Amino acid sequence: MTTAEPVPNLNLEREEAAYRELGETHVAPGVARAVVFVFVLTLTLVPALEIPFRKASGPGVGTAFRELLAWPLDDCEIQGVESRIEERSHVAQQIRPRVQAALTGIFRLGSEQVYLGRDGWLFQRAGFDHLTGPPFLRPSVQERRVRDADPCKRAPAPDPIAAIGRFHDDLAARQVELVVIPTPVKGVLEGEQMEGKRGAIVRNPSFEPFVDTLTERGVAVFDPAPFLQGWQERTGAEAIYLATDTHWQPEAMGAVAEALAEFLEERFELGPQTPGRERRALNVVNRGDLAGLLDLPPGETRMPLESVTIQEVRAADGSLWSPTRGAAILLLGDSFSNIYSVRAAFAQSEDGEPLDWGEAAGLAEQLSFHLARPVDRIARNAGGAHATRRDLVREIADDSDPLDGVRVVVWQFAVRELSQGDWQVLPLPPRQRE
Repeated sequence: MTTAEPVPNLNLEREEAAYRELGETHVAPGVARAVVFVFVLTLTLVPALEIPFRKASGPGVGTAFRELLAWPLDDCEIQGVESRIEERSHVAQQIRPRVQAALTGIFRLGSEQVYLGRDGWLFQRAGFDHLTGPPFLRPSVQERRVRDADPCKRAPAPDPIAAIGRFHDDLAARQVELVVIPTPVKGVLEGEQMEGKRGAIVRNPSFEPFVDTLTERGVAVFDPAPFLQGWQERTGAEAIYLATDTHWQPEAMGAVAEALAEFLEERFELGPQTPGRERRALNVVNRGDLAGLLDLPPGETRMPLESVTIQEVRAADGSLWSPTRGAAILLLGDSFSNIYSVRAAFAQSEDGEPLDWGEAAGLAEQLSFHLARPVDRIARNAGGAHATRRDLVREIADDSDPLDGVRVVVWQFAVRELSQGDWQVLPLPPRQRE
């Protein structure tokens, strides 16, 4: 009879080895004093360097440091003060852009929020985290999102099915249909600008089960991704998205609006058309939001401004398009809807010259043009998982019901929200008047 050798506990051996190495570490007195000196110098140098900036531009990081000394502070208050110190620090504002310029120009590195692709293309990290992350519908993944949430913030509601399903049921009780548009982020369709080759549509593993579940519950899903891929092949368009921005090109957005109009016409009774809207081509110039997130120094030429041609929509009297309360279609949307639509939401400047993506040319406007009907809109740049529904609930509660006369609610949100958004269940208040 042979006796099996015991299986070594590799984790325990590694811990013991690490303990032996760290436990036997000796630091010479001179080195220790030097480390302490550098640490103390770092703590005192930044506030000291802030003084001349504060005299020139008013209170800055010094105010936040005084907040830090106002004990007692709990962990969340300390976290808030740290954030304000980082935001207000004039020294950091001078150093960070120059360090980032070196990282970008020499080492081809992005930042915590931005990845660098080929030929000057930029990608949002949040989008890639969604695509490469675990299945967002898996219960353990949703539980971890709640468990690992920032204790200083409200824990997110991680289940999109519960939120969308309840919204659909509440709308159905009002005889209103729901269409959801999970809008593909850049990495879904433009992966070749990161990897160097064109490939298939990239999805989170839970995307198909998500669509199937909604369809089984009677929710109509309009998925722009396969349409945009086919549109690019048919038209030979160089790109679907802006190179240095999160969002889509105006031509791609316009093509989606036209296909969406056909989708709605085929499935729902929308009432008579009201022709008369006209479009006017207009060139606009702006800095991409991802280029801005890189925080490069002013005048940095590695990320040039982008120029595109939008299709501004005007009424028959020449006035700019505007939402129509009581229209048969109500669009709820995020920044993918707002871009080219709300000038102030994307306004910037370069050498004193104003920059923006234009107005009256966004998704709602193009949808209205192709439907030849008025469209109402509630849109916010962030929080696509809940923000516009929350606004809708508030307006209904204020006895200003935007659902009166609505036959179809079109809910557009970026697909990254499925794994990162706060999917609050927000029941619709009862109808105020019949």
